[in-house]
Parts: sequence; structure tokens; C-alpha cells
Amino acid sequence: MKNKISLIHCGSFLFIMCLFGIQSLYADNDKMALVISNSEYSYGKPTHNIANDAQNMNDVLKQLGFDVTLKMNLDHGAMESAIYEFTNRLKNVPQSTGLFYFAGHGAQGQIQHFLVPVNNFYIRSEGHLKYKAVSVNQIIEDMTMASSKSIIILDACYDKPYNSWNAQSLCHGLTKKTLPFSNQSGFMIAYPHEETIRGNNIYTETLVQTLKQAIEKSIGIERMFMRVDAAVEKNSYRRQVPWHQRINLEDFSLGGIKTPITSQCRCCTGGFYPTCYPCPCQ
Repeated sequence: MKNKISLIHCGSFLFIMCLFGIQSLYADNDKMALVISNSEYSYGKPTHNIANDAQNMNDVLKQLGFDVTLKMNLDHGAMESAIYEFTNRLKNVPQSTGLFYFAGHGAQGQIQHFLVPVNNFYIRSEGHLKYKAVSVNQIIEDMTMASSKSIIILDACYDKPYNSWNAQSLCHGLTKKTLPFSNQSGFMIAYPHEETIRGNNIYTETLVQTLKQAIEKSIGIERMFMRVDAAVEKNSYRRQVPWHQRINLEDFSLGGIKTPITSQCRCCTGGFYPTCYPCPCQ
């Protein structure tokens, strides 16, 4: 019987990686995310499980190498503080990638768009939003100034965002506007629906499933959101029609970080004329 031996040729660093079976390094220093989930509203509490969506986003972003900060049920002051701290951290890291995800109520007012804190009972008119909610335009401006790549995901299209009979959700009519949020450049923004969501919301669930595919395989961010939009539209029977915009942002991949470093190792058969081939480092 022909005797074969396997020889694994790795550099010293890779040999250590092989020895301990480490295939990926999480929490890249230049990738940071802020995930905010607001569900316990004083007025108009959504029936959808927003907290579960945010936790799932938190988990998958960590797997993608993001340093994630998860905040839940924030009032106005706490929201502004969390966003300020997040953008400050982005500023301190050259060539950083920042991802902001918000799940909860969003609203429109005075030709602007706002994210609504949990203490929304005393927001009684559009005029109150400027002082009692958080400006999306300001978040975009702060993030694009602080990071080289900015991604803003707003799952904020629920009905009755604040205590007024004519309150409009953040997503009302957005697909009819060319640049609905900001004239800044270098960012991507995504949101789940063109009007308001009153029942089940499958947007974040679909987004998480697509992000999980990006863990193992490098997928361009434009293609990734196109997949999300198509899947949500199909699976909701067109009740949800997601939308995304990439404004002067070069296409890049969020994932692929779990591509094994082990592919750099080689195995060889024994004998006078060995055959060598790529193989896993073990």
C-alpha cells in the first residue's frame, strides 16, 4: 500500500493560527455600528417585535466584524448622546466604516425627517419634531463627516409616530423624492416601505438573512440591498416595497471576513515526486 504523508507548510503566524483553529478575527477596528431599538413608546406602540429585530441585527453585525453598540428604548436626550458618542468614535479612526441602524417610529415634518424617541406623547405637531425628535439629516451629515463609508438603515415606517391625527411616518412618499434626506455624499441609506406599516414587518428579518450570507461570501453592498428589496417585495406580496439610495459612495463589501486564512497552507504526498495542493490548515 502506497504510504502518504501530509506536510503543512505555513509561516510562523499562520502556523499558530492553524494550531489553535482560529479562522476569523471579529470586531475589525475600523468597522463600527450603532443599533437603536425603540419600542416602549408612550404613544402609538408598534405591534411588531422591534426589540427582536434589533437584537438580530446586533448579532449578525458582530459576526461581520463590526464593533456594535446596542441601545434600547431611548428618550430624546439619550438618543442624541448615543449618536454623538458614536460619530465621535468614527472620527478617531481613519478610513472608518460606520453603520447606523434604527428600529422604531420615524416621522416627517417641515420638509425634514426625524427619528422619534420613546417619550413621544407630548409631540403634538410637526413643529415639535425639531425640538423633541432626532434629525435624520443631521445624522447623515455627522456620519459622512466622521467616516469614509456611511450606511444608514431606518426601519422606521410604522403608523402613528406621534400624538397627532395627521402625523406622517418617515417613509410616507419617499420613493417619489430624488434626494429625500440630504445632499451630503458618501453614504447609503435604506428603508423598508413607501408608506406606513400597520402589521407584520419582514424588512429587518430579510436584511439579517442576507447579511448572514455576506459573512462567508463577499457581496457588494449595492447587490446586497437589491437582494433585500426584491425579497421583501416578493414575500410581502408587494405590501412592502423597500428602497435604498447610494449617494456618491463607491461599492464595497461588508462581509467575506470569514474566508479562511487556512487556504494559504499546502499539503504534499510523500515519495520522491510529491504532489502538493492547497489544503486546510488544521
